[in-house]
Amino acid sequence: MNRLELNPCPPAPSAPIVERLALTAGELADALGVSVRTIMALVAEGSIPFTRIGQRNLRFNLSAIRVWLDGQTTRPAAAVPIGAEQVAGFSAISGANGHGSAARAANGQRGGAL
Repeated sequence: MNRLELNPCPPAPSAPIVERLALTAGELADALGVSVRTIMALVAEGSIPFTRIGQRNLRFNLSAIRVWLDGQTTRPAAAVPIGAEQVAGFSAISGANGHGSAARAANGQRGGAL
């Protein structure tokens, strides 16, 4: 008989997974794709939230880092839609080739070098 057939009990569950609350500087650097030196410079500047455990151990709380990252994110300004009349006006000023030939012609200038 096979050994598995003799033991019908399922394997004992492994230890419960504990959610990590904080990262080390190295783990945070890996997660952010920067060097540990960059993380430590941010700590020295007071720019990044951290917790000191003892005298030498720094930990970075995941939820605080997420909030910090959200505050660091640069969001582009809202795009201003361009209407057809604005596009037509731009074409008349810049000319078909985009070098202002229509505008130069209107002023009596030739299209050569400026």
